[in-house]
Amino acid sequence: MAVDTSRRWFSVALRVERRIYSSVVLESFKHLERLNGEVEGLLRIGGVELGDLRGVLLSLGPGFFTSLRVGAAFTKAVHLIFGVPMYGFNTLQVAAVGLDDGRYVLFSDARKGQLYAQSFKVKEGVPKEDGVVPLGIYPGDFPPPEGYTMVEADSRLRAYGMFLLFDKGFFTPLSPTFSPLYVREPDAVVNLTGRRYG
Repeated sequence: MAVDTSRRWFSVALRVERRIYSSVVLESFKHLERLNGEVEGLLRIGGVELGDLRGVLLSLGPGFFTSLRVGAAFTKAVHLIFGVPMYGFNTLQVAAVGLDDGRYVLFSDARKGQLYAQSFKVKEGVPKEDGVVPLGIYPGDFPPPEGYTMVEADSRLRAYGMFLLFDKGFFTPLSPTFSPLYVREPDAVVNLTGRRYG
């Protein structure tokens, strides 16, 4: 099963042998309310149960802080309850799966007038990082390097892209203590000084 909750919408997909079942929910920030129902629907269609899964593939980010945490919590729960292995993927790389051969900068909204962006070379639908634009936060008017095409990741929300990346070895095995790929530091931080305010 593949889960991408990194953005304002979310997508889940299930591969049973050679068949892929997929769902995209285009209601903004309904991850918490809708994720379990979408997963249950795909499992029912595929004729399997959570304990039958051989892996949960998770889009780790970059993305929205709370959105990423919903997917991470779901993935950890399935792992802890059923012992299902977990595998992590770069959200921008997942979005680049299936593009025509060429060089691209995938980007998504980082808010505050900024973008998360990273460059990839795509060959036969498989994107590989090329290091020209390292994963990071860039100005909203960031111009692509010469020869690169800008592609908005939000328009390519497809959790099933993780299946191809998994088959090609582009994944990170995850431990139960993993954290999403936030890239940006959180706006709110915990006071660890011991001081009391107010």
